[in-house]
Amino acid sequence: MSLASTAKVWLITGASRGFGQLIAKGALERGDAVVATARQPTTLTGAVGESPNFLPVRLDVTSEPEAQQVAALAVDRFGRIDVRRHRRALGSQRSHSRPCDAVRIE
Repeated sequence: MSLASTAKVWLITGASRGFGQLIAKGALERGDAVVATARQPTTLTGAVGESPNFLPVRLDVTSEPEAQQVAALAVDRFGRIDVRRHRRALGSQRSHSRPCDAVRIE
């Protein structure tokens, strides 16, 4: 798939709801490509919609082989990964985002 030279390729975990979903929608609206992960990828299409720039994928973030497979799928489909956004859950606590560089979506 060919993207505009200014487009970014996002890899977003936990994109079926909350901030992950909002970031995925915003990136797609901006013209970026999004590889979005969730335990049940069918929830991603329902939450975010369909687009040639959108690749919903199943991922158990505790599985290193699955994570490597998702990264390979992203590179196969879009040629690279520019931005990674990871949502992590701690036991029964609410989700937290890992510190990362701020990315502005207009």
